[in-house]
Amino acid sequence: MSKKKLNNFILLPLFLGVVTLVAAGALTGVHLLTKPKIEENVKQKQLAGYKQILDLEPSDVIDLKEKVVSSELSNIGVTNKYSITIEEVEVGVVYDAEITGYNSGLIFQVGFKGTKYAGFNVISSNETPGFGADYLETVHEQIKGVEIGNPILQDPSKTGKTLTANALRKALEACAEDYLEGRAG
Repeated sequence: MSKKKLNNFILLPLFLGVVTLVAAGALTGVHLLTKPKIEENVKQKQLAGYKQILDLEPSDVIDLKEKVVSSELSNIGVTNKYSITIEEVEVGVVYDAEITGYNSGLIFQVGFKGTKYAGFNVISSNETPGFGADYLETVHEQIKGVEIGNPILQDPSKTGKTLTANALRKALEACAEDYLEGRAG
């Protein structure tokens, strides 16, 4: 008796299924190997950002005292709020947030000292190069040293970055208001 050959209609899908499983396994393995390194890089970038925003030296040893993020701030996209101290002396307060501008995934930090904006730092952004991404590079200089309550990021309609600027302004002003309430309380 002769052996019956497998039909190509069965063989090809089986082959493709095996290839897909092998590829999925390889991608999962790479993801599991790189995830801790990526998370550590983000953490280091955040720590460097806190120092940059508050005009601290890279060698300064800072302590992060986590503060409660209100549900109102959380709904806007604020993920963390830290009082930054050096040797038990508060040098500023920094907020971490993730919002949607023109695109989702705009992760940034904003800091405050006294009654002023201390600065702004982008951790990650999917904003369009040449538009929103370029606009984000100007935000630090636009807000640094501005008294809280004074207008910030005014009239982006002339630049074509309205969605990014309006979403960012809303988040920055909410953080500023929360910061001032915390100082008063």
